Amino acid sequence: IDLSQSPGLLWFNCSNNSIPNLDFSTNPVLFDIKCSNNLLTSLDVSNNPNLGYLTCKENSISSLDVTNNPQIRYLICDDNLLTSLDLSQNVNMELFNFTNNQITQIDVTQSVKLRQFYGSNNHVSSVDFTNNPELNSVRCDNMNLSNLDLSQNPLISFLILNDNNLSEIDVTNNSTTKKTRIVSGDINVNVGVTQSDTGEA
Repeated sequence: IDLSQSPGLLWFNCSNNSIPNLDFSTNPVLFDIKCSNNLLTSLDVSNNPNLGYLTCKENSISSLDVTNNPQIRYLICDDNLLTSLDLSQNVNMELFNFTNNQITQIDVTQSVKLRQFYGSNNHVSSVDFTNNPELNSVRCDNMNLSNLDLSQNPLISFLILNDNNLSEIDVTNNSTTKKTRIVSGDINVNVGVTQSDTGEA
């Protein structure tokens, strides 16, 4: 696909094809990219500073640089081969999904507007959510988490933490939590509400 003659392109959707590579270097005002379920092994969005939405799930992307994309609100890159991701410049990000990758560390402390975080099936042992006061949804199944501090996240209403190494989880400050499912051996759940309110039998 040759996009070199479309410098004013704002939206691009090529999902569910067999495209092996994409070149967005001549599309500086591009705002929304959807390229899921293709044959991509890399994706360069460094020349797209206005990018607000990037959905590149279900490819074989091993590296992704979004440090030149400070306007990103939704970053959906699940089901790839990512081992790391630098989010230090993504201060406007609201939704982040990196489920089913090979990431070992993730830092969302600069993403102060983050509302939804989905990271199941990675190798992350801890995540710092203390700078994400708007966070309302977290799903981190099978992530090797050993601790999780949710004391600064009072808006969480959806929390699923199956198959981790957690021994305790405290959601006493999360009065809006309506669905909580935690399955990870012998775990102590301190909810400050009745056990049935957490979704556990």
